[in-house]
Amino acid sequence: MAVAHPLLAHAQDADASIRNHGAPASTGVLTELLGEGAEVAAPPMTVVLTRGDVWSGTDESDLALVAVEAGFVVISTDTSNGSGRPATRRVVVATGQQGMLLPSPGPDERVEALTASRIDVVSADVLRALLGLPSVAEAIADAFAEATRDRQATIRNCAYVRHSERVLAKLLQLARTYGRAVPGGVRVDFPLTHQLLADMVGSARETVSLALSDFARQGLVHCQHRRYVLRMAPHELFPTLRAPEVAPARAVGSGMAAIALPARR
Repeated sequence: MAVAHPLLAHAQDADASIRNHGAPASTGVLTELLGEGAEVAAPPMTVVLTRGDVWSGTDESDLALVAVEAGFVVISTDTSNGSGRPATRRVVVATGQQGMLLPSPGPDERVEALTASRIDVVSADVLRALLGLPSVAEAIADAFAEATRDRQATIRNCAYVRHSERVLAKLLQLARTYGRAVPGGVRVDFPLTHQLLADMVGSARETVSLALSDFARQGLVHCQHRRYVLRMAPHELFPTLRAPEVAPARAVGSGMAAIALPARR
């Protein structure tokens, strides 16, 4: 029978996660915001990216807000060695999909397109003008709070010493943001690769591949149409959801597996 994952105790505001990230918020989130603030805000700068394109905004240092209008993107950076020279290790610090608002990339960060994507960006001056509109300010504040919670979860995942535990924790985090209930579990609707997952948790690709193979053998995770499915009930991922009223014998037969990590050291 499926049991609750210990990490789920950290899943705050699960209803907000479902509402904000279970599906795209809109097909033109910034367009809608600017519709209300058209008299006080200049039009956003639109950047069209093909798969694999990178945009850093280095020539536009005043940018403050990014709206993902289409596709899937990540915000990433590179680690550096003791001399300050760029190293080869990429680190993914944030993710986004159509309908999400994200803070603009920080110093040495960039937006990478995982699929054909389109982003709209606004300057700090325009953002200040938009924050003068209560309804717009609330939407932006909610988006920034969600982005902060996501980055806090990313940092918290690094507390796990074993890299396999980091991988599983990251899959759970992504499922809370991009999860969709499907027969047999919760599918992570995000274009993951072993290398991308490795860059999210600070592991080598080979380590992630071994962890995923081990999870598959345990019946915890499987790949379906190039998407990962966590074999757990949706109400385990989002505790505020009501669990289905089924007999324990039926739950055992559903094929759901218990997903548990040891306590942090």
